[in-house]
Amino acid sequence: MGRQKKRANRKAISDEAIAEKRAHIRAAAIRIFAEKGYHGATISQIARAADVGKGTVYLYFSNKEDLLIAILEHHFDGVMSLIEKAEQAEMAKGDPARAIRAVIGDAAHRLEEDPSLFRVMEQQPLLYHERVKERFEGLFREMVGRTEAILRGGIEQGVVRPCDPRIVASILLSTAVSFPMYLTLYPEDEHGPLLNRLTGELSELIWMALRPQGAAQANANSLAN
Repeated sequence: MGRQKKRANRKAISDEAIAEKRAHIRAAAIRIFAEKGYHGATISQIARAADVGKGTVYLYFSNKEDLLIAILEHHFDGVMSLIEKAEQAEMAKGDPARAIRAVIGDAAHRLEEDPSLFRVMEQQPLLYHERVKERFEGLFREMVGRTEAILRGGIEQGVVRPCDPRIVASILLSTAVSFPMYLTLYPEDEHGPLLNRLTGELSELIWMALRPQGAAQANANSLAN
């Protein structure tokens, strides 16, 4: 039993070390992709930015496309976690308005935490690399599905008007994904306050369109409280 436990501990440490090294290289790749562009970036540049050998990068990632997919998966895993928390916390209280704001707000503030990530996501590889495109679409469908569940729950509770929750979820998330373009177009604005305004305006716009006809004004103003 003692030997098995030691082997399990060594494996856990090894898995943790691998995850840390992958995260370190992935972070360097985000910086280089944002600075050089996906097509202009090289594995050598990423290796230098990560302060590792070129062979080490290839030890953890097969190629640039593999790195780009890892970046996308990491980002969408984070957003999915936020959506799940919003769904559990806000829908448990019967307040889809706050759940909608939480989804948009948390996703938006990831922009503030790592703006380089979104400079990468605006680039063309998402359109031209079939494997990346397929993974991006799959991840986006997962996000839509969870947001759809929030809206469907609101319809069942009678606090969201009858609608096609999948279409509305797709519109909501597609609009939130466009935030990086807005930040690029208006670089003179301070990003923190701007993201707060974007979140508030989109949340209110969505909720005003979704609330049932004749709902109480207090319900319409739920997002402001």
